[in-house]
Amino acid sequence: MLKITFAEDFYPLASVKKAIKDYRGLADFMVQNKKSRIIVTIDNIRKKELRPFVKDEFSNYVLSLAATEK
Repeated sequence: MLKITFAEDFYPLASVKKAIKDYRGLADFMVQNKKSRIIVTIDNIRKKELRPFVKDEFSNYVLSLAATEK
């Protein structure tokens, strides 16, 4: 299981939810809002060879979505 924390001041919840929707075929995702933080839990990654890259690639994708929203 992987966890990623995004600061709501920088990452809109809409960007995180869009990224989860776009990545949903790759793994199981859960999102929580806690104290100005968005916490994403990633589990059951379907392709084990992608596991080392999922956290960074997902985070980069959220960042690119957030940049286009502003």
